[in-house]
Amino acid sequence: MYRLLMERTGARELVGRFGEHHIFWGYAEQLYWQWRSGRLGNDGRDDEIGPDAWWGRMNFTLSVVPLAAAMKAGYLPWLPVLEGVDEVRADFVKPLRMWADFFDSLASGDSLQRPRRLGWAAHLASVEAGVERFGAQFRLLSRMEQRFARGWTQLVMLFGEIQAPTEFEATRQCGAGMLPPRMLRERDEAGDIGDMSAETNAVVRSIVQLGEESGMRLACRAWLWRHRRSAARADEFVAQLRRALSAPMRPAATLSEP
Repeated sequence: MYRLLMERTGARELVGRFGEHHIFWGYAEQLYWQWRSGRLGNDGRDDEIGPDAWWGRMNFTLSVVPLAAAMKAGYLPWLPVLEGVDEVRADFVKPLRMWADFFDSLASGDSLQRPRRLGWAAHLASVEAGVERFGAQFRLLSRMEQRFARGWTQLVMLFGEIQAPTEFEATRQCGAGMLPPRMLRERDEAGDIGDMSAETNAVVRSIVQLGEESGMRLACRAWLWRHRRSAARADEFVAQLRRALSAPMRPAATLSEP
């Protein structure tokens, strides 16, 4: 689906001949991490997404919903993959409309600034709708994985606020190498998981804290507010947040102005 969207949507002079400036590179990378870490169900043994996998359900909002919006807007022919998927129409009316606006801007704009803003707005609307819709699947996760998932959702919201780039080059630089390679278990301790590297433990601990401590979120948002008019704020903040997530845990106040 992501390959189809990158190949068939967006003016080539805007997204690049091979779609290298398309936002869905980051989405595909995250889907791959979810698959190889077992978060899509079936322990990553095959290419199916388990019906009770919360991560899979949430990715539905960021793959099938945009695909349906592109089809409805006429950028893609209608595909049988969506036949009978009633959730697209019933639960994602607002995200569908916002994704359609994104595809329109990507087809006719003269820069990536507006499409990136509209894409992140649609992304966050999809995530919010998914969190509300898939509560039953969320409750099936271990308590430790729930804590990590809450922090992950907060991290996505922060990236959305700064309209972080998710095209090929940004994805190549960031990747998902330090994210946990498996689902978190009940007895795992954030920051002290024996079969994960020190770097991954630091990331897990920081993301969990991001979901539970308002101080860190407020510090991040305060930084964003101070730099809301800086053209480089996204790259600067992404670099700083990456440093904070890969370092030993520190108080939120150290997320200071660079």
